[in-house]
Amino acid sequence: MLRETLQNTCLVLLSLSTTSAGFSDFFFAGNGGNASEPRTCPGSPWDCPPPNICAHDDKLDKYYCCIPGSQDAVCWAPSDGCDGADSTTPGGNQQSCGSGINTFCCLKSSEHCTERQNQTNICWSSAPNPIASLNETAVNETAHSLESARPSASSYVVQLAALATLTSTTPGLPSATKSTPASSPTTSPSQETSSSTPTGDSSSGISGGAIGGIVGGVVGGLALLGVVGYFLWRRRKNNKHNPYKAANMHEPSHVDEAPSAPAAAETSSNPLYAEAPATENSAGAKATAEDLPPNEIIANKTDPSVAPLDSPPDWVYPETLPPMPQCIAQQDQSAWLNAMTKCTKKQCMRHFGVICTRHQWRTQLSCLNIELSPQVVQEYISYCSRSVLAKAQVYQWIRTVTDRTWLVEVGDTNGLQTLSPASLSKGYTSVSVINKAPTCLAESTSPMSMESFGHIMTSCGFEAYSRHTGNAARPWEYRESLHSMIALDAETVGYDLVHHNIPFGNYFDKQCFCRTFDASLATADCVGPGLSSTMERLWMSATCGTDALPSNWTRGLKTTVHDYIPTEAWSWPQCFRSMPLSVVELHGECTTNACKIDSDGYCEVTRAVDRACFCRNIDYDTCSGPCHIFETRIDYVRWLHNLCGAEEGWNGLPEHWRRLARITPLDLIPWTWYVNSSGHSNLALGEKGREGLDFKPSCASNEWKSMSLIFANLAALFTAVFGSRPGARSTAPRPLNRVLWFPKGISIAALCFLANIVNAWLIQSTPGYEDVSIIDLALLWCSMPRFTWLTVPLILTNPYNRSTFCTVAASVVSEILLQALSASSIVTTVAYGHKHNFYSQSMERLDSAPSAKFMYAGALIWVFIVFASSILLIQALWDVSTSFSVDETPTPRPINPRDMHLAAQLKEPFVEQWTWLEEKIAEYWIDKDWDLEASPLMRDGRTYPVYGTLPTKSRDNRKTKRRMVRLTLIAIVSMFFLWVAQWMFWLGFIGLTADE
Repeated sequence: MLRETLQNTCLVLLSLSTTSAGFSDFFFAGNGGNASEPRTCPGSPWDCPPPNICAHDDKLDKYYCCIPGSQDAVCWAPSDGCDGADSTTPGGNQQSCGSGINTFCCLKSSEHCTERQNQTNICWSSAPNPIASLNETAVNETAHSLESARPSASSYVVQLAALATLTSTTPGLPSATKSTPASSPTTSPSQETSSSTPTGDSSSGISGGAIGGIVGGVVGGLALLGVVGYFLWRRRKNNKHNPYKAANMHEPSHVDEAPSAPAAAETSSNPLYAEAPATENSAGAKATAEDLPPNEIIANKTDPSVAPLDSPPDWVYPETLPPMPQCIAQQDQSAWLNAMTKCTKKQCMRHFGVICTRHQWRTQLSCLNIELSPQVVQEYISYCSRSVLAKAQVYQWIRTVTDRTWLVEVGDTNGLQTLSPASLSKGYTSVSVINKAPTCLAESTSPMSMESFGHIMTSCGFEAYSRHTGNAARPWEYRESLHSMIALDAETVGYDLVHHNIPFGNYFDKQCFCRTFDASLATADCVGPGLSSTMERLWMSATCGTDALPSNWTRGLKTTVHDYIPTEAWSWPQCFRSMPLSVVELHGECTTNACKIDSDGYCEVTRAVDRACFCRNIDYDTCSGPCHIFETRIDYVRWLHNLCGAEEGWNGLPEHWRRLARITPLDLIPWTWYVNSSGHSNLALGEKGREGLDFKPSCASNEWKSMSLIFANLAALFTAVFGSRPGARSTAPRPLNRVLWFPKGISIAALCFLANIVNAWLIQSTPGYEDVSIIDLALLWCSMPRFTWLTVPLILTNPYNRSTFCTVAASVVSEILLQALSASSIVTTVAYGHKHNFYSQSMERLDSAPSAKFMYAGALIWVFIVFASSILLIQALWDVSTSFSVDETPTPRPINPRDMHLAAQLKEPFVEQWTWLEEKIAEYWIDKDWDLEASPLMRDGRTYPVYGTLPTKSRDNRKTKRRMVRLTLIAIVSMFFLWVAQWMFWLGFIGLTADE
C-alpha cells in the first residue's frame, strides 16, 4: 500500500512539473447548451470535444487542444498563417508545411507540422502533452459530470492534478489509497477527535499506580498488535488460496467507501453479480457467484470469530447497481428510492471476537424484487412508456436487478428484448428542429397532459449512445444523514439500444412527442392567421404528419407555395421601365415575411411579396404604352395572368385577353399606320372601339382585291401589246429621242405616284378613315406588281432603232424609280421581321399566319433581287462605257484548278447559254434593223464619209449593241423576279389584312 501511494504521488508531481514547463489553464470546451454549436478552444475554428482538453501555452499565449489516452497523443492548434511576402511564404520564426495550394506555416521552434496524411493548417505543439498518460474514459466521464452540472456553460475548468489522481488508480485491483477522483463526490462519516487536557496535580512525579498502568498498557498494546498481525497474515493467506475471490472485495479505508467494483464488473457478463466473492461451503467445495441464483440467500457458516463475513450474491454493494434510468430520474424519485432504502442494510463485514471491526451498507436483490413491485413500477411506467427506448431502458434495469421479465403485468415487455430502428414507428429527428418552431409553440402547454412543450420534448429525447450524467463509478449511495439511498448518477437513453449507430447528437422520438403533445389541439396555441400560426402548423405537419391536424389546416398559410412569392423569385415584365412609379413601389409595400418550406417540411422565414396585396392594385390598363404593343404586350398579359389569374375575385384582364396573349395579324403589319376605320377596335393598342357609330364599313374580299391587281396588270399588258406596231419603222431622224428618254421615264413614274396620292386622298376623305397617311399609302401602292418586265420584250419585237431604244429606256427608268419609291415599305417590312425574329428557324414564329410568311418572304426576296441586279447593271454599264480597239483581242484568263469545283461546273453552262442568247439578239438587231440614215460611216474603228449605198458594219458597233443587249436582258430578268416578289408580298399582305 505504501508503494502504491508513492507511485501515485510521483505521477502527480510529474504531471505538475510538466504542466509548469509548457501548459496551464486546462478546461473542457463547452457549447453554451446549444447542441448544434461546436466545442472549440479560443482562437480555433475546429471542434475539440471531450475527452480532449483545451490548454494554454504560456510562452506562446496560444490555446492548444490536447488529446489523452496515448503516449503518442499530441496537442494541436490551427496554423496562424504565414508572415512572409505572401500567404504561402513563412516568416523568420516560421517553417513551411505542405506544398502547392495546401502550403501553410507553423512556428519553427515551438511547433511541428502535422504528420497526418491529407491534413492541412494544423500544427502540433513541441511541448510534451500533459494529459497523454491520463485514462481517456475517466477523463470523458469527468467532462460529462461537469457538463450535467452546468449544461449551459461555455467551458469547464479542471485541475490537471485531480485528473492525474483520478486516472492513476488502476480499476479493478485492490488498493488502499485514500484518493478519490475529483469529479466523484465521496461521503465519509465524520471522524470525531477528542483531546484531553491534564488537570489536577501538576507535580512532575509519577505515582506507582501510574507506572503500573503504563506497563499494563504497553503489554496490552503488544498483545493487540500481535492479534491484528495474525489476522492480517491469515487474510493474505486466504486471498492467495482463493483465486475465485472477486477483485472488489478489498477493504476500503472508510466504512462508507465502496471498493472500485464497477471496473471489475465491466469484465463480467453480469455486472450486478460479478463482484460477489467466492463462497466455500462446509464440504470445502468452492462456487462462484455466477453459479448461484440471484434470489438465493446463502447462510454464512464460517466461524465469525476467525474469518470475515463473505457477502452472498443476494447482497451487493449499492454502487454496483446499474445507474438510474433516464425516465425515472425525470420523475419524482421518492417511491423508487424508498424501495431501495428498505432493501439496503448496514452489515458487519469484519469481526474481532464479538466486536465488529468494519460495517458496510449492502442492498439485497431479493428484497428489491419485492419492494420494486409492479405497483411501484406502475407509478413510473406511464411516463416511461412514451418512448419505446425509455421503456426498454427501464426493462433492462428491472431485468438485471430483479430478474423479472415484466414491468407491471405479464407481456408488457414484448418486443423490448430485440429492438430495431423500426421500433420507432414515426422515426426520430434532431432536437435542433425546436429552433424552427415559433415561440408561441415552444412556450405552449399540451392541453391533454398539461405539460410544457419543452418537458414533453425532454421526456421523448435520447442521444446517439447511452451516457452517464453523474458519478459513473458510484451511481448509488446510502446517505446516513438522510437515512435514505440517493442516486449519484443517471444514464441517458441511447439509440444504441436498437443495435445501430447514428451520428453524435440529441434526438427525440416523434411518436412519443406527437402522442403526448396532442397535435390536434396544437393549432390553438398560436391564435389567428399569421406567420407564427403558419410556422406552428408546418412544424406540426413535418413532425407528426397531417393526420393529427385539422382538415383545413392549410387555409391561411403564409407560404411561398402560391400566396407569397420570394423576393429572389420575383420577376418583372419586359415593359418594366415604362411602368408607372406606383406599380414599382407596390412591390415594396406588399413585401412581408413568409414561410419557405425546406426539404424536411419546416418553415424557413424569408422575405416574400403578398400576391393578393399586389393583385388588388393592378390590372391590364394600369400600364400602357409599350406594355400594350406586340411582344411586350404578350409578355405583359402572360405576366399578369400568371401572377394574378388564380386570385379569387380578380378580373384585371380584358375579355379577349387570350387574343392579346398571342401574335395577332395586326402585330404582323410592319407599319405604325394602317388603313382601318377608326370605328374598329385597335388590337395593337388595346383600345376599345367607339360607341355610337351606326355603320360598319365592309371590306372587299380577298378574291376581289387579288382580281384588282390582276386587272391592273392586264391593262398594262394590253396597252403594250396593242400599242406596239410590229414592222413599223421610223425613217425620219428624231434628234430629240436621244435626250428625252430619261425625262420620259421620270414623267411616267411621277404620273403613277401622283395617281397613288390622289387615290390615298380620296380614301382619307372617306368618313372613318381620316387618320390614314396619304404619303405612306401612296408609297405602299408603288410596290404593287406591274407588267413592265413583259412590256419591254414586246417593244423590242419591233426593229431596233433609236426610237425603240428610247421607249425601252424610258420604261426601265420609270420602273427603277417606282421600285425605289416602294423600297420604303418593303425595307421596313424586312427590318421589322428581322427585329422580331420572323426569319429565324424557317419562319417558325409565323406558322399561325401563313399569309404573313408570304409577305415577309416576298419582301426579303425583293431586297436580294434589288441588290443583285444593281451589281449586274453597274457592271454592264461599266462595260458599255469601255471601248475596245479593232485589233484588240481579249486575252483568255488562265483557269485556276481551284475554281473547277461544283459551283464552277454549274456556272459554265449558264454562261454559255447567256452568251448565246446575247449573240442571237444582237444579230437580230444588227442584221435586220440597221439605221442607214443615222449610222455613221465607220471603218476599222474610225469614222469618215463613205460614198455609196451600203453601210459599213464596224466591229465596235457590234460590241456596243451586244452590251446594250446585256443591259436590256438584265433589266428584263430583274423586273420579272421583282414582279414575282411583289406578287408574294401583296398576296400575303392582302391575306393578313383580311385575317385582321
